[in-house]
Amino acid sequence: MAEQSDGLFEHDCERRVRTLFISDTHLGCRYSRPDALYHFLGQYRPDQLFLVGDVVDGWKLSRRWHWQPIYNRILDRLREMMGCGTQITYLPGNHDALFRNPLHRRLLTDHCKDLVISDEVVFKAADGRRFLVTHGDRFDWFETNAVWLSKLLMRTYDPLLGISRWRHRFGGSPSGNPYAICNRLKRQTKSIAKFVSAFQQQLITHAERVGCDGIICGHLHSPTIAQSDSVIYCNTGDWVENCTGLIERFDGTLELHSHYQDLPLQTLPPRKQCHLSIA
Repeated sequence: MAEQSDGLFEHDCERRVRTLFISDTHLGCRYSRPDALYHFLGQYRPDQLFLVGDVVDGWKLSRRWHWQPIYNRILDRLREMMGCGTQITYLPGNHDALFRNPLHRRLLTDHCKDLVISDEVVFKAADGRRFLVTHGDRFDWFETNAVWLSKLLMRTYDPLLGISRWRHRFGGSPSGNPYAICNRLKRQTKSIAKFVSAFQQQLITHAERVGCDGIICGHLHSPTIAQSDSVIYCNTGDWVENCTGLIERFDGTLELHSHYQDLPLQTLPPRKQCHLSIA
């Protein structure tokens, strides 16, 4: 197939993978990284693609309409994938919760007949392991009890992203992460670490309750593969701060890939290999 005119990817160089998981692309947010996302989607031809919530940032778009041409190219790429046989499942999050409404959901399913939309699904990996897939906001205390506070915190978070990007522009590596400062602050803040730990435990408990071997989610913008005694926790990350996606190979291997070279690749081998390796 011919190369795209924008030169971001060549379809004849796509790598076949069994499954691709991405979340928190936040199309409509000025700090999202749609160019990196478009390039990433152009690298793979998955049998299945899970969009794990917050694909469109309805919170931002409702305050100020901000829709770039690159967003349409991303949607075209998704439609192209479906046309080539990729099964796409969309699991709405808190920023695109409008698609949990049956009337709004029909806007998508009427346009894309084969699109599956659900709050959570059970995914069976190639090695037989069962993963519950959901965005995760329903296990976030702020989102279920104090949405107003969550939106207020977001207004504090946005200026931090702006400062981080400004400092990177005038002193960082051109190929590095412009939001590395935000990532560092989040890792070093004890209250956030406690919140993340509680969030993970709730999702792990829920996955155990429904008889799954693991959980795959987004929401926190914190890419992670972690294995407890009984349940695997995978967070796909985001396309604002980290630009990460979770890939399943045809043997059941799960790999967390980043657009940035300075973030380590995390790998979970198939069931027959019991150790977790992080390169």
